[in-house]
Amino acid sequence: MICPLDWGLGHAVRDIPLIRLLIQNHYQVIIAADGLPAELLKKEFPDVLFVKYSSKRLNYSKIVPFEIKMAMQIPKILYGIYQEHQIIKKIAKKYQPDLIISDNRYGAYIQGIPSVFITHQLYPKLPKYLSILQNFVASILHHFIKTFDLCMIPDVESTQNLSGTLSHGHTEQLNIRYIGPISRFENHNKQINEQYEIAAILSGPEPQRSILEQILLKQLNETNFRTIVVGGKHGDSRIKKIGKIDYVEQLCALKLEQLILKTPIIITRSGYTSVMDLIKIKKSAILIPTPRQTEQEYLAEYLSEVGYFVSYRQKSINISLAVENFLNFKPKFANFTFRQEIFLYEIERLLAINN
Repeated sequence: MICPLDWGLGHAVRDIPLIRLLIQNHYQVIIAADGLPAELLKKEFPDVLFVKYSSKRLNYSKIVPFEIKMAMQIPKILYGIYQEHQIIKKIAKKYQPDLIISDNRYGAYIQGIPSVFITHQLYPKLPKYLSILQNFVASILHHFIKTFDLCMIPDVESTQNLSGTLSHGHTEQLNIRYIGPISRFENHNKQINEQYEIAAILSGPEPQRSILEQILLKQLNETNFRTIVVGGKHGDSRIKKIGKIDYVEQLCALKLEQLILKTPIIITRSGYTSVMDLIKIKKSAILIPTPRQTEQEYLAEYLSEVGYFVSYRQKSINISLAVENFLNFKPKFANFTFRQEIFLYEIERLLAINN
C-alpha cells in the first residue's frame, strides 16, 4: 500500500515511477489517496485498487506570512497525524497490506506491518528569526520518522546532491537509505521541432499560484517571445489564448516532458519534484520559489549556487532581464540516477521480515 501526501500534486507525481516499478516487478499495489493526487494517479494506473485516505489540509493566506500561518496550524497538523494513524489502521484491517509506503504522511504506519517513509526534508528550513527552533522542529520530525522501519531519501548521499542540508546532516539515529532522485519523466531523446521559446509551468498552493500567474501573463504579454503557460490546475488540456500567450490548464506527463524538452526557456517553481524532473532530462530553468515557503526559497538559492539553475524572487521578477541572463547561463549538471536496485532490495528485505 502506497500513501502519497495530498497537499498538492508533488508527492503523487514522484510516486508514479515507484508504483510503476512495483507493478513491473509483479507486486500487487493499493493506492491510498484522496483529492487531486487520487485523480492524477487513477489516470496513470486505472487498473490499480484505490482507497480513499484523506488528510488535514492547510489553509494559506494572502495577508498572514506563510510560516506564521503554518505555526498557527501546528495543533491541526499534529491532530491530523493522529487521525491519519487511526484511519490507516482501519484501512489496513480491511486490506491486510504486507508493506506500507508513506510519502510524507507521518501517521501512515501500523505496528507489526513493515513500513517505509519517503521524504527529502529531514531538516526543514525555518525563517531566520525562528532559526533557534530549527533543531527542535527536526527532532519532532525525527521522532515520527523513527516509527517507520526505513526512511528513503530521493537524493544521493554525496556532497554533490540536490537537496543540500534539507536531507543531509546528523542522521546516525535514523535508518536511512538514499535512493537517488525520482522522476516520472522517461528522458525521451527525440528531435522535436521547437514550438515555443518560453514555457512557464505553474504549481503549488493558492493564492500564490494565481499571483505568479498574473505576474507572468502581464509581463510575458509585453514581450515578443512565443510563450505557453501551463496553469497547473485540474481541468482542460485544450489550449486557449490569453493575449498573445497560449494557455493550458494541465498537461499529461508525456506532453509536459516533450514541452520542456523542446522549449529553450523554462520558468517554474522550485518545488523538489519539479527539480527532480528537470534534472532527469538535464534541463535548466528559471526558478521562482513560492514566497515565504522556506523550503522552496532554500532550494532555489542552493541550486543556483551550485550552478544547476538560476533563481529570482517573485516580488522582484523582471522576465525580460531574467531571460537575458538565463540565455547567458551555462549550467553544470552532475549525473544523478534513481537507484531502482536499492529501492527494490529494501522492499524485498522488508517483505521478507513480514513473512
